[in-house]
Amino acid sequence: MQKTNRTLLKENKKCVVISTSLVEAGVDLDFPVVFRAMAGLDSIAQAAGRCNREGKMEDLGQVFVFGPEKKPRMPWLNRCISKTAEAMRSMPDCDPMNIMVMRRYFELLYDIEDLDKKQIMRRLNPKRLDKNLLFPFKEVAQAFKFIEEDTVGVVIPRESEAHNLVEQLRHIEFPGTLLRKLQPYLVAVRTREYTRLYTGGAIELIHDEIPILQNEAAYSDDVGLVVEKGETWNADDLII
Repeated sequence: MQKTNRTLLKENKKCVVISTSLVEAGVDLDFPVVFRAMAGLDSIAQAAGRCNREGKMEDLGQVFVFGPEKKPRMPWLNRCISKTAEAMRSMPDCDPMNIMVMRRYFELLYDIEDLDKKQIMRRLNPKRLDKNLLFPFKEVAQAFKFIEEDTVGVVIPRESEAHNLVEQLRHIEFPGTLLRKLQPYLVAVRTREYTRLYTGGAIELIHDEIPILQNEAAYSDDVGLVVEKGETWNADDLII
């Protein structure tokens, strides 16, 4: 029987794990040596937390940070890398995990970022509310996203159950329960593709905010949503 990584580590046997950054997110593993590709200083600290995690070694563990041959494709990751290097250059005599270096890293990382672009904190400031302290919770909930996504969920009502739910949706004031039932029929569409479908008439907005695919020709059971076909309609679908 093949032994797991945790079993090998407990038995002090050789164990090599090659992982994505997912290993940094609360995975409880303890290695004597960690190699981490150059990244944001916070990610490096998380990876280092998997080295001698349980403090069982007599000496400190070893963490090596190396420069990969290819840079990440995502601009944000490249920004994190460059600001890590800049923060470490500004304090060459400090331990990279020193709180002052970490503080400098985040100051550099967010120097041109507006952390409250949607004015969430301003809307929730009691000094700016009326005497009844009526907080605009609905507006804040709609504006706030911890992780911004470049996608829109479109309902694909091809099955009879989905079609029935959509018809109910047209005549209900508070659609929360129906929207939860429609989640299995949602397809994520990139904003640019969504705009193309909407302007081509392939999408209908119910209650001015819930997108429903009207042109079934734009969806294939084999490949899913085909944006290019959004402007081409089946003749039967145009008959009322």
